[in-house]
Amino acid sequence: AAILVPVVGEVVKRPKRSPLATDLKNRAFARAGYCCSFPDCNVPLGVDGIGEIAHISSLRQGGPRYDPSLSQKDLQSLDNLVVLCPTHHRIVDARPDEYTSEVMRNWNEKPKPKHPIFNADNLFTLVRIISSMI
Repeated sequence: AAILVPVVGEVVKRPKRSPLATDLKNRAFARAGYCCSFPDCNVPLGVDGIGEIAHISSLRQGGPRYDPSLSQKDLQSLDNLVVLCPTHHRIVDARPDEYTSEVMRNWNEKPKPKHPIFNADNLFTLVRIISSMI
């Protein structure tokens, strides 16, 4: 079964998948500095909060940025993961031609922010953070 996820007028089908191993998830969040890795977002995220793990190359054929040359081990490795806020996770999966595997892999190499940045692009995530505090 697929989940329909709206993104500013766009809809992308996202298959349900099994949860990541806790250690792998924790390592991905630590590498990201517990912030969204999308350029100029830097929303603070928690492992058990609103942060999401995006697969750079989809695990399944037909998914965003699927690469048939990658093994299952490569697809399920830390190198194939990037931490994003919910807003940017949906955007990158809806626009895989714009947000290619190469572009997203580079996000993991950039220095991590010292301070969170909120702006109009991540407003949905800010609202979720505030709602979770109430």
